This record gives sequence, C-alpha cells and structure tokens, in this order.
Amino acid sequence: MPSLAITPEAKSETRQGLAGAAEFITRSQFEFLSREHHQGCVSIFLPTHRSVPESKQDPIRLKDLLRQAESRLRDLGLRSVKVREMLAPARDLIQREGFWCGADGLAIFLSSSFFQFFRLPIGFEELVIVTDRFAISPLLPLFTAGGQFYILALSKNHVRLIEGTPYAWAELDLPSMPRSEAEALKYDVRQAVLQVHTGAGRPATGKEAGVFTGQGVGVDDEQTRTLEYIYAVERGVRRQLREHEPLMLAAVEELEAVYRKVNRHRGLVEHGVHGNPDRMSSGELHKAAWEVMRAHFDEEKQRAIATYMELRGAGRSSNDLHEVLLAAHQGRVQAAFIETGVHQWGDFDFEADALLLHDHQQPRDEDLLNIVAVQTILHQGIVYPLPRQNMPDASCVAASLRY
Repeated sequence: MPSLAITPEAKSETRQGLAGAAEFITRSQFEFLSREHHQGCVSIFLPTHRSVPESKQDPIRLKDLLRQAESRLRDLGLRSVKVREMLAPARDLIQREGFWCGADGLAIFLSSSFFQFFRLPIGFEELVIVTDRFAISPLLPLFTAGGQFYILALSKNHVRLIEGTPYAWAELDLPSMPRSEAEALKYDVRQAVLQVHTGAGRPATGKEAGVFTGQGVGVDDEQTRTLEYIYAVERGVRRQLREHEPLMLAAVEELEAVYRKVNRHRGLVEHGVHGNPDRMSSGELHKAAWEVMRAHFDEEKQRAIATYMELRGAGRSSNDLHEVLLAAHQGRVQAAFIETGVHQWGDFDFEADALLLHDHQQPRDEDLLNIVAVQTILHQGIVYPLPRQNMPDASCVAASLRY
C-alpha cells in the first residue's frame, strides 16, 4: 500500500529544522489526524535514539509494537490478510537504511486507507492504541500552552517567520507576505502629481492644449514606504497565524516600534529579541526567543490557574470529566488542565450524552483526556498539561469555561 499524504496542503507544510531527520508536524496535520474517524485506526508511539549503538534496538521494539497492533486489529474482527496489508508500510520502516538515527520519537498512524509517520524531537512512552480514531495525545506537547510559538524576524532586507517548540524550530514558507521591503513595494510605482496648465497654445482642432508638469516623480517618503511595508507584513502574519497564537518579534528598535503600532494580532507578546535579526541564524533566534517565551508561558499558566479558581464561584469551571467532555465538544472550554502521564479509558457518546469509564482499556475505548485536549485545541482553547501536584484541583482534568 502506498504512503498517503494527509492532504496536499498538509504535505506541503512538512518542514525540518536543525534536528536534521526529525520532522516537524504542523497544526493542519495535527487537526487532520484528530478528525479521522473510522474502524481500525492504529496509533503507535516509540521512543527512539539519535545515534548508534542505542538506535539498533529501536527497529526491534517497533516490530514488537506492530505485533500488538496486529493482535488488536484481529480482536476487532479484521481478517488476517487485511491486517497484514494494513501494517505492511510500517513494517517496511524496520529495514529502512539510515532511518533509525536522528530523532527522539517515532509516531505512526495507519488504517486501511492511510499511512503517515513522523520522526519528532520529543520522546514518547511506548504505546499502541487501536480505536475508531487516531490517538494524538502524545503529540499534545507540541500544541499545548508552552509547546508552540512563532518568531517574526523582521528587517527591511529580509522577513522570516519561524515556528518553534521548546525542542526544535522550522522556518515557514511565506506565500501570504513579502520577504523584504523591496518585494513589498515592487508594484508600488508612485504616480506623479500631474498639474494641467491651459492656454499654453492652441492645437489644430481649435481646442485648448494642456501642458502637464510632474511633481514628486522619483521622490519617495521613506517613512511612508516603511509603514506600507510593515502593514503588508502584519497582514500576512494575520493570514498565517490563528488569533491568539504566541508571536515574538525580532527586529531593530525602529521597526519594532512601527510594527507594534500597526499590529492587530492578539498573540503578540510584550518582549522580543532586540537587534538586527539578519545577523542571527534561525537556530540562534529560536534559542534566544525560547529563553523569553519560557517565562512568558509560565506567567500565562499561573494567570490561567488563577482565572480557574476565580471562576469556580461563578459556575464557569469544572473538574468533573463528564461535564468537561461535554463542554469541550460544545466549544465552551477556554482553558483545560490535564494531568500528564495519565490515561482515562472509556467511551463518550456526545449525542446521547452518555459516558462509560473503564479502569483498563477495552476494545473501542478512547483516551477521554485525549478527547478533552483535542476538542479544546480545535475550538481555539488552550491546554495546559500539568504534573499532579500542579493541577488546580484534585482531579486528572479541570477546565475554565467560556460560558
């Protein structure tokens, strides 16, 4: 079975950063995986090693995980021939030369008509899940609060938009914005201010002739040009990013001041990387930005917890899994707090508002905490993965509600 791309758009957005072989999964790919829903979705997560000899054990462990997936697919009633056909692309990875170095984790998603893998700069616990949906909770560190941010490196000569996580970065294509001031204004041919003076002579037809004199031809207002350029970049940023996605600015003081004046993106953070970004590589910008963003995310998390505590008295927060699941599906979760390293297996029928919980995973069970996180992200909420001791209530899940 051939490897199938997620979507043409998602495929084009697959990028690599300094991690070399480690692939950078985009939000559109994450959202696509979250929406897939049909029988026999297999999700496999495996911690991997960046170098030999440690990496030699990784294909052996994948082989074991594929045996588990095969057993569970048969438990669903799929025929052995169909199961072997489904898992064949993943088995091909085991023998692939040069595949088993350069990443911290391997994520594989496959079904009867779909196959995609990601080599990522985050580690995973070994996990095989076979349900009616892909399990994407192990990917959440890349998309939850503190997991993803953007850097706009802005100078008159060069524009870069860098997508970053604590672990890696990727420089994005910019089809919606100019790459420099010259590119932004290359079609802006300023027209002369034309003045017409009559009575300068009479044409043969007897009508008055006009003498046209130009004023301002070749004269450019540098401040106006800069402002038009910044407006073009800012519009491009808003087309590229969602409303509240964190954005840090890297620019000299003059351009930073202009950008902040015209900015309408709500995720622009207060502090930036100062100086000429053209003198820094994308990797250096990412390192400098993360030092600032770490503190920003910590402050944001504390504010979110404080808001949750304030909303308890107003009936707009909950630590009841059933209530939080319902609110997440309805798009009412503003911020969700989910305990790290915990799975809550069961089944939630949104239409019937029926919840079943199990101590251990049963056939067709889903990780209900995964559902809360995914639905919150899809509805533009924010997810905070927290260790048990930092959860705002004595529960594996808690949420602030929009209404």
